[in-house]
Amino acid sequence: MKTHWLYGHGEDKIVTFNVEIDEEHKCHECIHRAVCKRNMWDFCSNFKFGTSNGKECECCINHFTRWDKDPIPCFHCKHYMNIE
Repeated sequence: MKTHWLYGHGEDKIVTFNVEIDEEHKCHECIHRAVCKRNMWDFCSNFKFGTSNGKECECCINHFTRWDKDPIPCFHCKHYMNIE
């Protein structure tokens, strides 16, 4: 369980993830990068919802935790395979 000032009310600042992520993947080091469609609702283990406006992290309610002043890693591709 992780907490972040952007979420919750009062003392309840809990961010809910499907998978706890300690360190985000580096997309440019994935062997699937050339064919990845970046449809995050299909690929990201923590993706929450999609809209007609986009298909990447900006559509996820948790994406703010990645870019805020107190960042929390949230991206986790189920198909990520690191180039060795």
